[in-house]
Amino acid sequence: MKNTERLANLALAVYVGCYRSVKPTPPSETMSKEHAMHFPFVGSAMLLSLFLLFKFLSKDLVKIILGTLKIFMENYPMILLYLYCMAAPCIS
Repeated sequence: MKNTERLANLALAVYVGCYRSVKPTPPSETMSKEHAMHFPFVGSAMLLSLFLLFKFLSKDLVKIILGTLKIFMENYPMILLYLYCMAAPCIS
């Protein structure tokens, strides 16, 4: 009996979530044709740069560089906020 109730609650939750997630109008943000045409070039440039990093630098140095970049990208909003707060006395 309990399993039937759990299954019914699960099915109801999934159905309601799916029903509420459907929007009557399609999203207004779409990728333009120009951006779609640039994507293969950007991807190729990224892959080429990673290839060159691994070819000419040591594996450990590449890990350090990519780790530092990852930390910077994860904390980018906080870094901007910190820099703004440090520069705020100079602005006013």
